[in-house]
Amino acid sequence: MPTLLVRAVLFTSSYAPLLVLFALLDSLGRGWPSTVCVVLAVLSLVGLAAFWRSTRRLPAARLELMSARSRDRDVLGFFASYVVPFAAAQDAGGRQRLALLVFLVVVAGLYLRNDLYWVNPVLGLAGVRVFEVETAQGRPLLLLTRRRFLPQSSTVLAVQVGPYVHLERPA
Repeated sequence: MPTLLVRAVLFTSSYAPLLVLFALLDSLGRGWPSTVCVVLAVLSLVGLAAFWRSTRRLPAARLELMSARSRDRDVLGFFASYVVPFAAAQDAGGRQRLALLVFLVVVAGLYLRNDLYWVNPVLGLAGVRVFEVETAQGRPLLLLTRRRFLPQSSTVLAVQVGPYVHLERPA
């Protein structure tokens, strides 16, 4: 299981584009609030790149897949969670900012608790797709891959990055 820090980086990096928009539009205020948004976005993206690079050292194993189903639409659902904070942050006063913070804490809790941070729009922009697969042993997994299509019955070389999440390694 990824550490809390890795999970937080994955979650925060998924909101990096929104944080940059907040900074560009001074949505949370001019000066330090915009600077904090940019710094948080950059740090989370650097952390995501470091995590991604660290997976190269993990041992790979062959996974025999019996079925595969794309989860790309989940990225759009994740992206939809951008709408409320973006709309709420425009010309927000103190109480609206507090409400926005509470909303983001609730969303973060849900995404971290349910491991939804793997469906990350930033990874999607980088060409990573998420598939829900079932192994030959009947075990359901998430497979992160750069493939556009994954055959129903196939074998892939992958590293385990979470309890039920694997990252395909090129053969």
